[in-house]
Amino acid sequence: MRKNKLFITYFLSIFLIFSPVNSEECNLGFEIGENFSNVTEIFGEINVDEYINIIEREPGQEDQLHGFVTTKFEHWCPDHHPKETEIRIYALNEEPDIVLGYKLLSSNHISLIKDKKSFLFYYIQDNFKDEVKEVFDNKWLGHVSWQKNGNQYYYSKLLKFDALVVEELIITKYEYRKSW
Repeated sequence: MRKNKLFITYFLSIFLIFSPVNSEECNLGFEIGENFSNVTEIFGEINVDEYINIIEREPGQEDQLHGFVTTKFEHWCPDHHPKETEIRIYALNEEPDIVLGYKLLSSNHISLIKDKKSFLFYYIQDNFKDEVKEVFDNKWLGHVSWQKNGNQYYYSKLLKFDALVVEELIITKYEYRKSW
């Protein structure tokens, strides 16, 4: 009986270690650097209206902008948080057939700071705990970057109007980092 309990405990431990529950990051179904048409097949065509709205809000930024498609984190990654985060997947300007990378955008009222389902920095804490210990402090504001599994990550957390926490996480490859 004792051997059976030991065996079951061992088996469950191994199963849980390699189960998707403990896997990092949400898989969006495409790779950075691959053909952008694969992304448009999954998420739809480039959002021209949103592109124009950004140019109107931020004149002079058109050289730095790339075409993108948009989705919500909760639609594509239902088992991950934060649910209200927007995902923008960008095409490289010079080669529109290449996925440049993607950006996760989130903004929430500071009164919700303890709600792990609302903030992007909790997702970062869960998935990149060895790379960015700075973000473990809920009061931390600033910018940080790191590299993992061939990807470059750029994260910023700002407080606007003393009430709104605005977060942005850019994920790209080393060769595309200058395009951001």
